[in-house]
Amino acid sequence: MDGVYLDVFVRFCATKEKRATVALLSRPLLDSYLAWLARPDTTVRKKKPRKGVTIAKFIRAAQLMWVWAENCERWPGMIPRPRLLAKDDIPDSAPQPVVAPTWAEMDACVHACRGWQRKLATWLRYTGLRVNESMQFMRADVDTDRGELTIRPEIDKSGVGRIIPLSKLILDEIETWAKRDVGAEREGYLIPSNRRPGPHEREPRSRDMALAWKAAGVREAVWKRRPDHAFRKGFKSELLAAKADRDAVDYLQGHKLGAGSRGLYIDPTRLPTREALALIPAITAPTTNVTALPGADKVRTTKKRGAAK
Repeated sequence: MDGVYLDVFVRFCATKEKRATVALLSRPLLDSYLAWLARPDTTVRKKKPRKGVTIAKFIRAAQLMWVWAENCERWPGMIPRPRLLAKDDIPDSAPQPVVAPTWAEMDACVHACRGWQRKLATWLRYTGLRVNESMQFMRADVDTDRGELTIRPEIDKSGVGRIIPLSKLILDEIETWAKRDVGAEREGYLIPSNRRPGPHEREPRSRDMALAWKAAGVREAVWKRRPDHAFRKGFKSELLAAKADRDAVDYLQGHKLGAGSRGLYIDPTRLPTREALALIPAITAPTTNVTALPGADKVRTTKKRGAAK
């Protein structure tokens, strides 16, 4: 996501200079960038202005890049000294209350998905993992004999990597995928993609998942703004409601186990992670949301040559 935010920053810099260089970096540039981000005509759909919390993410990514470039000393004398916006200058929004989907609502979304996206939704529902990490997993990362997933450091958000157990239910699903796939696909990515080859091939489209949630008739408060992340919220909320161990769920999802002694002294391999996974129910059979129209049960007939139609 930092890469996405920085692409927008580069686009903004191009409005200042056709061939912008690092010499352009300055505090006034950040002030202008802040104002530019708040304009609705700079958004993708050019309708609604960005929310304060979104603008803050764009600004922080640009500032983080600037600080890194100056601190790494790879370009001595070329990077201006960072002059950053004060915390109070960066807009933000009050956190919104969490509304998580139920298992049934997640199931409805899965059934509304089609093609490879259904595999992605199924995976997210059974694992609660981050969607961008999930799109980078290879078939070789899953050890079906041990029932474990290796999350490589290069795709782990924390950069550390870890090995976690998987629910038997998702392992059974993966087995059915392997039987249907042929050739090189069995050795490639775990979640396929039909996106055009290129830099965005492994990036899921949030709007597609949003359409699935909407088609399934799930409450908008559950999936609005972050339709892929909704599975992550539902996974944690439902397992904690079922009395799963909090630390075990955090470790499965890649969350920190806490500051101080908790994070430093807990051995994650001894957490009851498999017991937590055993609380995950199987995806239920699809149900229909079709409502019969008034009078639909009555048969209309038309007499033609003595026959009823």
